[in-house]
Formats: sequence, C-alpha cells, structure tokens
Amino acid sequence: DLKLKIEESQKNNNLFKQNYEKARKEYEALRDKESEIKEKNLKIEYKYNLTKNKIDSLIEKENQVIIDILDRYNINIVKYNIDKNENNNYSKDGLKKLKEDLKKLGYFSPDSIIEYESISKEIEFLTNQQNDLLKSKEDILKIINELDEKMTSMFIESLENINKKFERIFTVLFNGGTASLILNSDDILNAGIDIVAEPPGKKLQNLNLLSGGERSLTAVALLFAIFETRPSPFCILDEIDAALDEANIYRYTNYLKDISEKTQIIMITHRKSTMEIADALYGVSMEEKGISKTIVLNLEK
Repeated sequence: DLKLKIEESQKNNNLFKQNYEKARKEYEALRDKESEIKEKNLKIEYKYNLTKNKIDSLIEKENQVIIDILDRYNINIVKYNIDKNENNNYSKDGLKKLKEDLKKLGYFSPDSIIEYESISKEIEFLTNQQNDLLKSKEDILKIINELDEKMTSMFIESLENINKKFERIFTVLFNGGTASLILNSDDILNAGIDIVAEPPGKKLQNLNLLSGGERSLTAVALLFAIFETRPSPFCILDEIDAALDEANIYRYTNYLKDISEKTQIIMITHRKSTMEIADALYGVSMEEKGISKTIVLNLEK
C-alpha cells in the first residue's frame, strides 16, 4: 500500500543521501587537502627564501674574510690554488698551505681563519637545507597539480552531463527553444556558471531578462537535469509551479508523469492542474484553532 511505498522510498532516499554525502565529503576533503598543501607550500617557499638570503650573506662574508687575510699579508691567491669551485667552496689543500705559510710570518690573529671555518660549515648545512626545501616544494606542487587536474576533470564531466540534460528538458518544457550552461571564466575551478536561455520566439538572453514564469520553468528544467544526473528514488517539490501559466503547467505535469515511473514524487501545490495528476492528495485544514486535520484522497485507478 501507500505507506509501505513511502517507507521503502524513505529507505532508498536515505541511501541516496548517504552516497551523496559521502561523495560531497570526498570532494570537500580534496579541496581542504589542496588548501592545506598550498598553505604548506607558501611556508616552505618563505623559509626557502630566508635560507637562500642567509646563504648569500654568509658566502659574501666568507669572501670578505678571505680577502681580508690575503690583503693583510699581501698574499697571491694563485700561488695557493684556492680558487672557488662550482660549489662555492675554496680548496682545502690550498687553505691548509696558506695557514702554514701564515704561521711562518710570525704573530697574527687566527680569528679570521676560525671565522672562515665556522661560516663554511654553516653554509654547507644551510645549502643542504635549501636543497631539501626545493625537493619538498617540487613534491607539493606535483600533488597540487594532480588534485587540480582530478577536480577539473570531475567538474567538467558533471557539467557536460547536466548541460546535455538541461538542453533536452528545457526544449520539452518550453515546447521548443534552446538553453545552456556556460562557464564565465577560463579558471574552471573558480568560475561561475551562467544560465543562457532562448524560449520559443525570443532571442538568446540571460536568465535575469526572462519573465517570472519563464525563469521558474528554466529553473525547473535545471533542477530536473541535476536530478537525472544524480537520480533518487524520492523527490519533494515545494510549490515550484506557483509562477507557471496553464500552458506551462500542462507541459510541466506531463514531464512529471514521465519521471514518476522511476521516482516517487511528493508535491506541495495549490494548482488544480498539478493536483489532477496525483495518485493521492493530502490536505491539511484547521477546523478548530490550533488543531490541524489531515484529509486523504486516493486517486489511483
């Protein structure tokens, strides 16, 4: 009977809601993960720049220490073969020989050599850190690109499916005309969606330029397109026919008859034409103040 059908539909609806909620949470989790990774990438990039600046400063300081030593003792750098190599390090053998020759000169302050060695170790440590940060940044950017590609693909696929159904349903409800969904930006994941509709006998125009009834029927077409893309055994419509004229009501109710073969529909309406297609009517009245009464009329043949 009707009660069992409603209970079964409610069970199916709950299952659909669970699946929908799961898909929504997975999508939101992907967005959250992307935001988290982007934030982490900004921190790493900031730390990387700080480290790089510090390395540059230390290298400059290192160079100055060596220049001070050479100038102080009027030493020819070529003699000791201490030119920089590709890693910005001076020859250890050359520096060792330089240190031995400096000792032969007699008293001098060893602070410059000590400072140089300390700076060299710090540069080596920071350079390793810099390389680690670069690798982390590359890994994070790769993950971000993969997430963006996956979300973009999912979004485009869903939009194309909904758009095809929207065009077909719009033509059915308006008995002609065309309509489509258009992205208003090349940035797909952040773009908005414009609804462009052309009812029979009118030029293609934005939804805001249509009459109230035309906007309502266009919205109904989009609603049913989304509904067909993610079908449910259960559907509740709350006075979506309020702004429709009789001609549009006729096409609207005919479409409801078609989808009611696969989906149970509950409608809240004050329109007689809509009530006529129902299998059962439930009316609520208040014969006494504060007390509601339900009236049930079974119209099934």
